[in-house]
Amino acid sequence: MLDTAKCIAVVARCGGSTADYALNPEKQIPSAVPIIAIPTTAGTGSEADIFAGVHPDSESAGVAIVSHHIIPQVAILDAEMTVTLPPKGTAATGIDALSHCIEGYLSKEDVPLAKLIALDGVRRGMKSIRRAVSHGSDIAARSEMLVTAYSGGVAMSMGTGPAHAIALTCSDQGFPHGILSGIGIVMTLDRVLSRLPAQKAALGEAMGLQPSEAPGLGFAQLMRDLGLPVTLAELGYIVEDIEALVQGVHAHFLNSFAYYPPDLSTCREIIRSSLSE
Repeated sequence: MLDTAKCIAVVARCGGSTADYALNPEKQIPSAVPIIAIPTTAGTGSEADIFAGVHPDSESAGVAIVSHHIIPQVAILDAEMTVTLPPKGTAATGIDALSHCIEGYLSKEDVPLAKLIALDGVRRGMKSIRRAVSHGSDIAARSEMLVTAYSGGVAMSMGTGPAHAIALTCSDQGFPHGILSGIGIVMTLDRVLSRLPAQKAALGEAMGLQPSEAPGLGFAQLMRDLGLPVTLAELGYIVEDIEALVQGVHAHFLNSFAYYPPDLSTCREIIRSSLSE
């Protein structure tokens, strides 16, 4: 709903249609109607970010309106607004929030305050998501997940990375974005961290892991604990042309925010692995 409000804010001020802006990223957005955001899920971080996600239909990959003019002027984080979200929705959106914090933290864009906010979001989310899913009326857990989601919105200002390149490329079959993002994290995180030892240590600590534990495996275990699939095969994602999928993931612009964007061979390997498990 927040992304819909952002689209309305742009069209109301600038005219045209949502498609004019989402499908033409070069089209300038000079201003938008002011937005007050009250999230009813703890996931997208739209109350804090520059994006408005748009899915043209259930068989098309997602696109977005991107503008600093659609950052809400006010965000009201009220946990009471999220308590009726069912467990599966709570799990999927919570994983989405964590994926934003993780990939934002690992972006090559160096914004120190945003990095700290991203890590804080990881800590809060890892401590609270299981409780929020299993005890939906727990206001403390719901509140922490709202902060995690907001932190993820801030973190996305630094860009995301290969996990979201996978999630958005695979958004053409109607599966929840949060689950796709989580699967993307499982597919890529340990490979990314193998070349970033300092970030691996900091992220592992924020996730509550021991130094010897692999964050990617830890994230996979979290998803399993929440009853979510951790591979494209478990999700039921159907691929008719694997090479086209590989090429699409490899070419996605979000890879440009990574310190070490995956090469074509790596994309092929991780996609084949996730489809075969």
